[in-house]
Amino acid sequence: MIKGEEFLKFSCTGCGNCCKDVIVPVTSDDVRRIMTATGRTAAEIVEFYDSTEITTSQRDRGWIEMRAGRRIMGLRKKRGACQFLKKDQCTIYELRPVTCRRYPFNLVLDERGKIQELSVHRAVKCLYELNGRQSQRELKLTSDWEDRQDATYYGLVKEWNRRKARGTKLAYLRFLGLVEA
Repeated sequence: MIKGEEFLKFSCTGCGNCCKDVIVPVTSDDVRRIMTATGRTAAEIVEFYDSTEITTSQRDRGWIEMRAGRRIMGLRKKRGACQFLKKDQCTIYELRPVTCRRYPFNLVLDERGKIQELSVHRAVKCLYELNGRQSQRELKLTSDWEDRQDATYYGLVKEWNRRKARGTKLAYLRFLGLVEA
């Protein structure tokens, strides 16, 4: 029995609230996937946000040490919402970052890696309904994908942060292989 099992009946109402007034942290894999499919450059896709713009722990492994200070790489916003949100619809839905694919779910896994607890994140007002059907297997696969992708990206952030010379946004994108040298 899963604590919060009722959320397996979660159904998105398409309100778009999860894409408004939020910053979506992304990894280099997310950016590469969006670049490849849309033809946009990394600089057109991402922005680097400081601690006054994003609410996340100062211990978050995604903090990038730059010449201008600590930053988190996230999707660029346009008029207060994700640039890919148009008329409350995601224009890159099939390419969206993995964190968007898992959202709004919080998963707690047991020692065997099975979902033990499920809840809906409360960062933004989500107008969900409970008339849908979520697959535990798909939620777990998405969570595992996010964990793998995050581990790879956080390793790159750690490698960058160990460097003595702090760089610029462009230098960081080059370091990730998202911009040609």
